[in-house]
Amino acid sequence: MGIRSQNNPLASFLDVFSNTGTDATTPYSDSLVVTGGTVNPAGLEPGNTWTYHTFTSSGSLVIEGPVGTQTGKAAEFLVIGGGGGGGVANDNGSDGGGGAGAGNVNSYSNFTVTNLGEGTYNIVVGGGANPFPGPPSPGSTVQAAQVGTDTTVTKVGPGATLTAKGGGGGGHGPLGGPLGPYGDGGSGGAGGGGGGAAAPHKGAATTNTPQPLLPGITITQRGNTGAQGNVVPYYGGGGGGAGGAGTAGSQPGPTRGKGGVGADISTGYNSTLIGVPALSPLSGIYGGGGPGGSGGPGDNAAVSSTPGGGGGSPASNGPRQGVNGVTNSGAGGSGASGAPAPPSPGSPSGGGGSGIVVFRYQKG
Repeated sequence: MGIRSQNNPLASFLDVFSNTGTDATTPYSDSLVVTGGTVNPAGLEPGNTWTYHTFTSSGSLVIEGPVGTQTGKAAEFLVIGGGGGGGVANDNGSDGGGGAGAGNVNSYSNFTVTNLGEGTYNIVVGGGANPFPGPPSPGSTVQAAQVGTDTTVTKVGPGATLTAKGGGGGGHGPLGGPLGPYGDGGSGGAGGGGGGAAAPHKGAATTNTPQPLLPGITITQRGNTGAQGNVVPYYGGGGGGAGGAGTAGSQPGPTRGKGGVGADISTGYNSTLIGVPALSPLSGIYGGGGPGGSGGPGDNAAVSSTPGGGGGSPASNGPRQGVNGVTNSGAGGSGASGAPAPPSPGSPSGGGGSGIVVFRYQKG
């Protein structure tokens, strides 16, 4: 500090210009600013050394400031696509619809804030597919409306993205009964289950989508195939989950037609950490597949829900409407159940759960 004259009214002013040594070289403070998220735009700090920015709907993540000082600051993304919609029973018949596939549950790790760089990242949270109306069954064709919407993170300017595919739709009970076209499950992040009587038809999973925003990092894309339907009683196959394949409608016992389990990522992304209390019942498991609908003839049991948000399907003695996947879980919707005896009006399937995006980084 410079020498200050006593009793001089200009001293404090002139002192600014006489600074030397430590006064002139005060260390530059880290002024990185990260904002965005529909839960808390300023970020959540749950006390585990990470700061979370959670998007339950579409928005923008903004990184500002000298990110060069953030080279060692670890960062991660969780990106989940929207779940597919289940299938419906065949028109006036007893063949249950297939369960829908979950959206991809994708993890991105082993990078830093510097790898991302300053900029705005537009986030589109994929919606779950709407319940499919019934009747009549459209037969073998899984409709476009049954596919869950992709969830994306896109950097403004370069346009490079991260993508989690939406889940495939469940197959329908065959148009006109077992002698008609089979109700194949649709493909997606996880595949949809086949409709009742649709053996051996099932939907495929997609786990190799290009991810150009962050090349060279660790990327895990999760999704599994759906399962085939069954002959008498005509249960639909379970939709694929992020953690496992669906179960065939021909599987005996209580697992018949169950959706594939979701992915357990509770260590870093449970409901408390990401700030979404509504997801607490899932215990950090996301992307469960939807179960297939129960079939006829006769009164047949419901299919229970799947870990990860896939809703259960009802018994064939009605009401036979499918159940929606849990919001922001990426889970697939369940298939609608067939009737104990035709003719009987059909019911809508269950819709998919919407996706989610979580960005987290370490400040220290």
